[in-house]
Amino acid sequence: MGIAILLMVMAMALADRMVNNKEGVTAIGDIHGDLTALRAVLEMGGIINSNGLWVAGNTTVVQIGDLVDRGPESDKVMDFVINLRQDALSKGGQLILLIGNHELLSLKGDTDYVSQAEIDRLTLPVRNQLMSPQGKYGSFIINNMQAAYLHRGLQTLFIHASPVIPEGATVAQLNHAVRVQLQDGNWSHTGGDIFGITGPFWDRSVLREASRGNCASLRGSIASISKEEGINITRVVVGHTIQKSGGITPYCDGQLYAIDVGMSVGSWAKGRRRSVLVLHDNGNPQIIHRNINPSIFDSEYWNSPSKDAQNRPGAGPSQGLVFLSFLATIVTPCIAAATVAFLVKMLRKCRGRVWWSDK
Repeated sequence: MGIAILLMVMAMALADRMVNNKEGVTAIGDIHGDLTALRAVLEMGGIINSNGLWVAGNTTVVQIGDLVDRGPESDKVMDFVINLRQDALSKGGQLILLIGNHELLSLKGDTDYVSQAEIDRLTLPVRNQLMSPQGKYGSFIINNMQAAYLHRGLQTLFIHASPVIPEGATVAQLNHAVRVQLQDGNWSHTGGDIFGITGPFWDRSVLREASRGNCASLRGSIASISKEEGINITRVVVGHTIQKSGGITPYCDGQLYAIDVGMSVGSWAKGRRRSVLVLHDNGNPQIIHRNINPSIFDSEYWNSPSKDAQNRPGAGPSQGLVFLSFLATIVTPCIAAATVAFLVKMLRKCRGRVWWSDK
């Protein structure tokens, strides 16, 4: 018994060490205004304790962008990461926050994706002021968040939507160009520049092709960025597109990891899933997840080059799901009626018997 207990304690200690990952990188996907999901996934990954304090030592955590919109607590999410970023720095760690397309939309004053619950709680003028370039959260986004992060030791690039960096540019140059343009108020996602629909904040083409087994675009981008950086990038981590599997998904022999799992209550997939990607200091990846179920998948959303699911005509359940729902409304009453008839028949046969008798 004593040996069994000792082995159990050793196993728990080993598991705790793997999750805490005190010298590696932990990546988390799109949060979309869900503070409960954010805290849950950070705690699950061993980054914070139940009080929301950093306990991960010198770990680097990368949040892949889209902290805001859709969910009801964008402001609370922003307050939490602002405080946690400082807490991490004071304890030797770092919280890297990437800019997603929804941060850009919020800076621009686009409220198409702001939840009604958030509007009711804050009012739209207050929310817009907070997210404006001069506001509390907007100024933080511009001055403290970045377009991409390259971990040279792990040879891994983190970027919100797609590894499409302007030819000849390094990651540092991309981050500088984005910050300068945001500070100047000079950006739009309708053009073909870095803020455009084929840029790193919106593009889905590289991931879409990789999901079909075509890795040429991905490997071309990796080769181009590697050349400018002077290192051999072996892995790219992106968010932006909710995965069909319902969990973090690797493509192209692990060269691409897609980590948006639709964990927000405001996500169109409404999966309530929790998933983190841990890259240990030896380079080995580990996926930690809970409540992974394949999402109700919308192929039009996946194939769209730039638009979110709610930003297109006809958004809603697919035709197949509508048919299944209609079929269920017909079949379910029939099954229920047949079940009742069977039970009545059995009760008539068994009338007078004592059900708990051993005879």
